Amino acid sequence: KSLASRGVTQRIIASLSADAKRVASKIFAHYASFGDPLNRCKLNSLKFQRLLRDCGILKLETSENFTPPTRRARSSSLVAARRDAEAQDRDPAPSDLQLPLRVFPKPFLAKVEADLIFVQAVKQQGLSTRGTPPSRPPNGTLLGTSGDSGASKLQKGTHMGLDAFLGALAEVATRCRDRRGERAASELSLEELCLNVLLPLLEIHEGSLGAGEDSVQAVAEAMRQPATTALIEHSRPGLERLFRGYAVDNGRFRPHWDAESLVKFCQEFEMYDELAYLSLQRIFQDCVQQENFSSVRNESESRQLSFSGFTLALGMLSYKVYMGTAPLTPTERLSALFSRINNLASLPGLSARLGVHQEPLLPLPRSQTQQRRSCSSSLSSSAAAAANRPRYSFASSGISKISPGEMSWAALMHAN
Repeated sequence: KSLASRGVTQRIIASLSADAKRVASKIFAHYASFGDPLNRCKLNSLKFQRLLRDCGILKLETSENFTPPTRRARSSSLVAARRDAEAQDRDPAPSDLQLPLRVFPKPFLAKVEADLIFVQAVKQQGLSTRGTPPSRPPNGTLLGTSGDSGASKLQKGTHMGLDAFLGALAEVATRCRDRRGERAASELSLEELCLNVLLPLLEIHEGSLGAGEDSVQAVAEAMRQPATTALIEHSRPGLERLFRGYAVDNGRFRPHWDAESLVKFCQEFEMYDELAYLSLQRIFQDCVQQENFSSVRNESESRQLSFSGFTLALGMLSYKVYMGTAPLTPTERLSALFSRINNLASLPGLSARLGVHQEPLLPLPRSQTQQRRSCSSSLSSSAAAAANRPRYSFASSGISKISPGEMSWAALMHAN
């Protein structure tokens, strides 16, 4: 019998530690995004099977008759090399640590069993959500909002969400424990699967992808720096007004941002043309997922951006907008973005809606104001130096040196 039929799945999931849940959530988001970079909330059967195959759990059901001889010989040599390494009782080199993982002596789960586990998890997911009417998506709803196609596919039973994924992992963990022998209670088997199998798999994927300074992990770390935290706290009243100005408040959930809120904000503050539409969608999905990793949220809240996620999105926007400019610290980038927001929020259309009168919407500390002035003066001095460089006119009599004061604006533009 499956864990779902025994009615202990929820108890096993509830007993998971925070670290194990975080690992499982990251693995779920990583495999859900395969072939669909904006997807973080639903997993189909093929992606679930790929996960099990990468873990070294799912059997590769391929016929040897259709395997080319060269590939067959290469596979045999790799298997022999692995056996020699195991016989010598030594750890493989880092370059040998490839997928699938070799946590188990050999894969033991057939494709039919994996399909059955997936179907049972999706069926249990449908039973838990039965009786909840699907919300009608508003016109123009964008991907990542509460009315996106992800929720409808979960209700149709073709994909599973995070809770159903954890239930399927609990069933897989039970079968893994049965293969190793009854040395752990059922409540601990899922914990072991997350920390001993999924965690090494996650480290391999994160190592292969790398993390640039504009990744959500790097930006989240930069937002925790003392100077950046002080800047956000100093401007918190204005940030809260800005958050409420674009928040979705339908009475069912707490005020939050969806993907449409982020797009509208970037359009009105003249950042939409500098960022691609797909880039904005990724920023929203990455910030939502990062928020899911840091706190326990239900299925509906897992697709929403709270105030803390909104500040993280501002940090991501500061990296994207000011990428390629002079080297700036994370605090300087965020301060530059706040100055830009202040300038546009003082316009008549936005100032009335955001309640901006005389004071700026996001007041900056005195130190940040001085840094902005020095940065602006340096840019102005560099522009002035470029304008004062001697120009040369090309006439029939030869090349003559002309000072900028003797040239008209059209001549200067033509000389450039």
